[in-house]
Amino acid sequence: MIVQALKNIKLLKNEIPRYLILGVWLLINLIAFLVVYFSFHNSLKYFYLRKIVQDGISWSRASAFCINLNAAIILLLVCRNSITYLRSFMCCSPNVVRVIDKHVSFHRYAAYLIFFFTIIHTIGHVHNVENFVEAKNAKFKPFEKNTNQEDLSGLFSTLSLLNKRPNGTFLNPVDTENAVPVFEVFKLLAGVSGIIMCLSLSLLASTSSENIRKSFYNLFWYSHQIFALVFMLFFCIHGAQRIVKIQTNIKTHNPQQCYLIYSEWPVKTETKQCDIPEFEGFTPVSWIWVLPSIILYLLERLIRFIRSLRKFKLARFIKTPNKSN
Repeated sequence: MIVQALKNIKLLKNEIPRYLILGVWLLINLIAFLVVYFSFHNSLKYFYLRKIVQDGISWSRASAFCINLNAAIILLLVCRNSITYLRSFMCCSPNVVRVIDKHVSFHRYAAYLIFFFTIIHTIGHVHNVENFVEAKNAKFKPFEKNTNQEDLSGLFSTLSLLNKRPNGTFLNPVDTENAVPVFEVFKLLAGVSGIIMCLSLSLLASTSSENIRKSFYNLFWYSHQIFALVFMLFFCIHGAQRIVKIQTNIKTHNPQQCYLIYSEWPVKTETKQCDIPEFEGFTPVSWIWVLPSIILYLLERLIRFIRSLRKFKLARFIKTPNKSN
């Protein structure tokens, strides 16, 4: 019993660095999520977008940042040649080497986080699309000084019609009245690519279980190669349509001062200036996060392929007796 307890203590001591790194990485994800969330929640640039979709944009963008963060490292953790080089040619203590040898476990942890934040991201954007459809269906009502500030249907209608103006920029990607949210998703590159990524991620997760890996390893391996490629491809183009908009003329249109007088835009007095709000798409950056790891991984695959072409000579073959017979 004492010997077993000592073994457990030694095992725990050996695993402390791994769980310490995991804890730090989880903390980094939490801090990143909160920073991005409150950035979108408080920034004037997203004031009108928040009015339409509420905090759905904050949840979806914060989770998107964490997905980028984990996607940036998930391929690096399975670049075996690079990891072997790092392990062999760096002066590392046994504890560091032991942590490096756990790279597949860290790969799985990153995958779990991507899956978790994808759920949040998807729910957030489903909420956003439904609110965009409702905003498009809103009827215009002129501003009244005594109106209830919570009734913003007139504002939503005005914002949804901005692209109808000469040289107008749109905030609401839904351009059809009485639209069905599901159909609107399939009109957007972000929607189609998002669905494909969710399906790919589900297949990756389901074929990565321990039972599948042990009993049907080829299924696990080929599904990983195919669906990881599909996921990364659509991951890179997911934001290319630039659906998320930021306001670019805050100086000439302060939304906190101007949003209730939407029926009078543009307004310019001695105390207030409210030009027509202008918007531009949020620059997609997901591909920047994953491009270095994709390049390194493809180089790794090329090296493995070249090595597989080498001929080798079998020096000898020894057959050992089967103890079960």
